[in-house]
Amino acid sequence: MNKKAVIFLYVSLGGLILIIAIIFARKEPREPIIFSGESGSYAEMSLDDLIYEADAVVLGEFESALPSRWSTLDGKLPEGATAETVFGNLYIYTEYNFQVEDFLKGDQPESTVLIRTFGGQVGEDIMTISSNETYEIGQTYLLFLFYDPRLAKGENPGPFLVFGQRVYTVTDGRAVSWEDEWNIEELSDYIKNSPLAGTTVNIPDTPEAKEIMQRIKTAYDIEVEAKQSSDFSKLSDVFINDHRYPLNPDALEFVRTETNNPSLELAGYLDYKLAYSKRGGDPTSINIPLESYWIKFISVKIVDDTATVIYNLGSIRRELKLVLTNGNWYIAGSRGITADEGNSLSSALAPSMQNIEEVQEIIRTIETAYQELILQFISIDIDGEKAIVYLHNGYKVVKLNLMKAEGNWQISETKEE
Repeated sequence: MNKKAVIFLYVSLGGLILIIAIIFARKEPREPIIFSGESGSYAEMSLDDLIYEADAVVLGEFESALPSRWSTLDGKLPEGATAETVFGNLYIYTEYNFQVEDFLKGDQPESTVLIRTFGGQVGEDIMTISSNETYEIGQTYLLFLFYDPRLAKGENPGPFLVFGQRVYTVTDGRAVSWEDEWNIEELSDYIKNSPLAGTTVNIPDTPEAKEIMQRIKTAYDIEVEAKQSSDFSKLSDVFINDHRYPLNPDALEFVRTETNNPSLELAGYLDYKLAYSKRGGDPTSINIPLESYWIKFISVKIVDDTATVIYNLGSIRRELKLVLTNGNWYIAGSRGITADEGNSLSSALAPSMQNIEEVQEIIRTIETAYQELILQFISIDIDGEKAIVYLHNGYKVVKLNLMKAEGNWQISETKEE
């Protein structure tokens, strides 16, 4: 289960609550609201999936619990609220201070992180999620965490959420979850040394790269807002025509048709974006109702006043061309990248993956096997005539073992847990 599904299951809680009971004395101004339900079923995730998807993996103990709150600004239930008005709109949460002994993935300057769980008691109002883990103060745990910036408040970065249902309780050197058991040192070493826990993107740590990524998120939000409101006036704030990136013949023909200008010889990406306002939708755009938060950047390459960016949104991968004009970055071109189009670009490789012919041969072999799936290569480790490859196929992490026979690479083993 990806992060979108987890946040949908947890943060909205609409549709997750299976039982609502309103009981106790009717003489009070407001009857207590008692929710009891399930957090929903989880698709199975392997340990490798969790390592890859988590924003942080931490080993430590719960130090203290903060008072439970309603999910309102002041943490209290609005005046006159009833079970009917609360259901699907508000929830109770409890936050913990978690003392970190070791960051197995991620880098956090503070030794204590804030973790939010769902459920708790505020006054006489109670919410329980039966499948939630019950945490003990002072107990050591190994947790997979993810971060949702929408929970941030001002300069407060906001809490982490526990990702997935596999929580390891650590006692006497053993880490035990509902699914498996490890020696804690072996598990910690496995996570730390996994290529899935390292840097899997090729993005320079520079203000310019950060500005470009934020610009793309802004463009996505503007486009989503434009589709919802049918007001396309803000598209020119983030998209631009640039002679270096002319439209391909199909896109140019689309602009000609939508603008009733059959003699048009040249058009750019802003023309294309504006043209689809007549139709009410971009035939090549991403039709996934996700927020820009879900964009996962893979690579950012900046050359003078141009940039090439590759990112994933859900299972869709795109390449964007940006240009720097009057001090701002604008998107000047876009295309989808799929294996069947032969567009798995070397620019999408992780820094640890050398762009050499041997690597390209392995990539071509794997793309041929997977055909139309959109693959994100995470690491390729070549040792003579053997190779180990980690990739994400749009659904889960896959580990492949390859062998070279008679000059050609062949997949000898596939691990998909």
